[in-house]
Amino acid sequence: MTAFVDVSVVPMDTAGVLEHQTVVVRDGVISAVGPVSTTDLPEDARIIAGTGKFLMPGLADMHV
Repeated sequence: MTAFVDVSVVPMDTAGVLEHQTVVVRDGVISAVGPVSTTDLPEDARIIAGTGKFLMPGLADMHV
């Protein structure tokens, strides 16, 4: 399990950027996204500090 803490999230379903977010990934699937101040970190999570960094879904070039 991995927690990306204090990242700016680029959502693909709305315009804008969600700042100061925590994203928890469990078994390759996002299990939680929320503000740093209210999102609990699992005790066994590997913490990755994301201050000043962006997190967005992977992109694929389907035209090649």
